[in-house]
Amino acid sequence: MVVVVDRLRHARLNSDVYLPEDWADDLPRRRAAQVPDDATFHTKPEIALDQIRRCLRGVLLTATILA
Repeated sequence: MVVVVDRLRHARLNSDVYLPEDWADDLPRRRAAQVPDDATFHTKPEIALDQIRRCLRGVLLTATILA
C-alpha cells in the first residue's frame, strides 16, 4: 500500500494484492478463489518498488510517500 501524507491529511494511492508463489502455480486454487489468470508472483519488495515507481511517474515529487 502506498500512502501520501502531509501535515493535514493522508490518502491511499494504490495497493496491490500479494499472490504467494505456491498459489501462482496452482491453477485450480486460483480459479476457485477467482484470482485473475494474468496475475503473477512478485516478491513483496518487488511490489513495493513498483508502487513507488508508479507514484513517481505520477509526479508526486512534492509529497511524502510511505510504502
